[in-house]
Amino acid sequence: MNSTASIPLCDRDGAATRLTCAGCGAAICPRCMSRTAVGFKCLDCAGTGAGSTRRRRSLRRSPGTLVAAWIAAPVVVALFAAVVALRPDGGDAGDPVGTPAARAEAPAGQAMLGEEVNDGQVTFVVSEFSCGDKAIGGRTAQGKFCRMHVTARNHSRGPAVVLGRFQYLLDDRSKTYGPDLALSQDLVDNGGRRLSELNINPDIAVDVVLVYDVPDTLDPLEAQLRGTGAGRFGVRVRLQRRAD
Repeated sequence: MNSTASIPLCDRDGAATRLTCAGCGAAICPRCMSRTAVGFKCLDCAGTGAGSTRRRRSLRRSPGTLVAAWIAAPVVVALFAAVVALRPDGGDAGDPVGTPAARAEAPAGQAMLGEEVNDGQVTFVVSEFSCGDKAIGGRTAQGKFCRMHVTARNHSRGPAVVLGRFQYLLDDRSKTYGPDLALSQDLVDNGGRRLSELNINPDIAVDVVLVYDVPDTLDPLEAQLRGTGAGRFGVRVRLQRRAD
């Protein structure tokens, strides 16, 4: 009968041994032990062995650590997702102009009410914006009317053209809403000026009021204005005043 059949085997080299580590209790042989102040220890517990052996032995002794890791992992993932969701600079990378965050402060450098913004030859200033009228000039809104007072100034050396149909309102998903040019041209504020093609000579500033018929539930966040610049999307203005 094999006399070593019931003798434990060393965790490191498989040799039969009756010695155990004073630190972790693993079986150790004379070749795989180290003398310490508190007795014989395996090379890992004594600090002289490979960390991988110690980790494997630890997992064999304490399977509960795996359970703890499985429980903790979803918690870590949830916390990470919450941090990402609360980031103030989140946006839609697919939108070439950028998607505004609902009623948050405008990104640094973005113009707001009363501030200048340039698109090519034209400098725009949105001085006033309001919504809520249900009827203007005998016309009833399908939703509600919004008014936007815009000053367009030609700062170039040649004539510029501003096309009224390309001056949009945007919601929080960057959906665009065009102006009602016929109703806008009838306003006394516009003096009968033709808004479909607004010709502006150098150093001339023109004030216009654009009217938009938008859904009752819509709260426009931005205006997208387009002069004679090379950009396809023009420039954006946040429809709120900058906090002092």
